[in-house]
Amino acid sequence: MKTFIFVYGTLRQNYHNHAYLNTANFLGEAKTQDKFVMHVNGRIPFVSGSQSISHILGEVYEVDDLTLARLDELEGCYPISNNPIRFDSKSWYTRKQVAIQFSDWDKVISVWMYFNEKEIHHPIISSGDYKDHDKLPHWYFAYGSNMNKSRMVERNVNFTRRIKGSVNDHRLVFNKIADSNPGYGYANIMPVQGKSVMGILYDVNEAGLMELDKREGVNMGHYFRSQITVFLDDGTSVEAIVYLAHPDKIKDGLLPTKAYMEHLYKGIDILGDEGKAYLDQALIEARVTDDSRFLTDSDIPMLGSEEELANVKDYALPVLINGHKAKIYYYECTWSTRLVFFCEPEEVIHFEAMNLGMDEHGYFRSKYFHFVRRGILMFREQRVIIEFDK
Repeated sequence: MKTFIFVYGTLRQNYHNHAYLNTANFLGEAKTQDKFVMHVNGRIPFVSGSQSISHILGEVYEVDDLTLARLDELEGCYPISNNPIRFDSKSWYTRKQVAIQFSDWDKVISVWMYFNEKEIHHPIISSGDYKDHDKLPHWYFAYGSNMNKSRMVERNVNFTRRIKGSVNDHRLVFNKIADSNPGYGYANIMPVQGKSVMGILYDVNEAGLMELDKREGVNMGHYFRSQITVFLDDGTSVEAIVYLAHPDKIKDGLLPTKAYMEHLYKGIDILGDEGKAYLDQALIEARVTDDSRFLTDSDIPMLGSEEELANVKDYALPVLINGHKAKIYYYECTWSTRLVFFCEPEEVIHFEAMNLGMDEHGYFRSKYFHFVRRGILMFREQRVIIEFDK
């Protein structure tokens, strides 16, 4: 059975999904008789009936049942009944019959067209022609060296806005292998519950994104484009393009070069003092791996006897906390386990700078602590790196 279908986005000729129509019969260019609204998110278009903005421009094809099924799968469209046509509630797109008029003659026919009534908060292509999507601005979220505005200018990436943003439940790492600097790493972000990544949002056009693709080595498999939700200071959010390191280019335990980090610190003009503290901590944490030199909770001794507590300096474990010497141990109180560490008088100033309130004898005690992972210990909201002092 043959079916007429109208396509308006990436299924059109010269776009990346057109191969799905290799066996279809092209009937001509056309536009919808009625007006709809075309939204676009990155390179993905969504047509909705929620507004009457413009006629939608596209192409008409005659397809067989197999091709139609493949198109439905591509669009996340799940029919559950053909007469009348109904779709599963989990469908991303649905199909509707619309009237279209061919561009080169007055013929009007009824065709299937994909609609999406969920993605209606993205920018609008007011012309109704997907070819105009490259004229729209895109949010790009920079968390690495492109936080340096001069680097963006040098890379010929034009932008119209540059503002602070953050991504929830991710953390900044430096595990992208730097091919030109063996043993060193470039920035990447990875999912971690409860952490956030600070960065800079740039408003760029499609030409800017294509330039970024080249600079980030997308075709060479270094980074790949993705979409991510970025929160602004006022609590609102935007969807932005972000570049993530390809899994084949990741290695733990890498550190950025000093010159590379200087690019990130250039973002402080937007991120402020909070941004400097964030980058300082990210750099400290960059060297933490699953290596046994970093502690877990089971490495810390539990002191319980009177002799151990009386001679705590002999029984406590020597460690480095953010690189500074201390000794650490657990002991049981009536209601909870306490973690204690103490240091020599000359080291107290370093721990005070970490906002860890120590008493006049150089002791810190807390029942509010947990290991995030090997080597990273949390005291309330304060994160520290802890390793054996050997």
